[in-house]
Formats: sequence, structure tokens, C-alpha cells
Amino acid sequence: MNNDYEPVLAGLLSFLTTKVGSSFPTIGRRVKMWTDVETQPALFLRHIRDDDMLRQQFAITELDVEIWVYAKAAADPSAAPDTAFNGLIKAIRNALAPDGPQLKFTIGGLVDWCRIVGKSEIDDGSVDGQCKAVIPLRISLP
Repeated sequence: MNNDYEPVLAGLLSFLTTKVGSSFPTIGRRVKMWTDVETQPALFLRHIRDDDMLRQQFAITELDVEIWVYAKAAADPSAAPDTAFNGLIKAIRNALAPDGPQLKFTIGGLVDWCRIVGKSEIDDGSVDGQCKAVIPLRISLP
């Protein structure tokens, strides 16, 4: 069982930086409150949980990770506040598309698979002008 998560987390952040980094002037592994992030849009990666299980006599470890995204809402009060923000979320989702013949995203072969699992939490910024999202990922280690 591989319990060295750091290459996986660093690899995922590096991959996201390569794929969508031009849209995010602030990227990191230490989540900050949006009020403390001067340069937005911003993307943060957060490792929140491990899940160890036994499947058919094989020990499997899965990591739960979150992608946190911040951006300022559109300034025009007559426009939808999250139009540009939705484009950022779409870019992240597209970056996590399957990369191999088995239709799995493997972070360039680092893991068995990585995918969005569960409900993404999204605040469109209509109340306070600040768009926020938390996108849940699950990563199965080899």
C-alpha cells in the first residue's frame, strides 16, 4: 500500500496549474478565505480525508480532495453574476477529463483514477459579489 500522498497531491496541483493556471493568477495548497486573496480568480487544493478499505483481498486507499475556487462576480447588476465563474468551473472539469484508454483520469499515471465525486458547493456571488465553489474529488491510489 502506498501511503506517500505528497507526490499525488503535488502532481495534481502541477497538472491543474499546467491545464488551467493561465486563468488563475493565484494557485496553491493552502486554502485562504476569499477576503485574504487579493488576486482572483484563485484555485486551491485541499486534502481533507483518507479512506482505507479492503476489496477482494486488496487494500485500497482513496483520498478525498477539494478544489476551492474564488472569483469576483460580474460588476454589472443587470447581468448574471457568475457567467465568467461558470467558465472557470468548466475549464477545471474539462481538465479532469479521462486521459487514457480506460476512460479514467490518472494524473498522468500517478494514480488508478481521479474524478469529481459528489456535490459541488457553489455560491454565484449575487449577494456579496464574491463567487465561491468547492469541487469534491476522489483519488484512488495504486
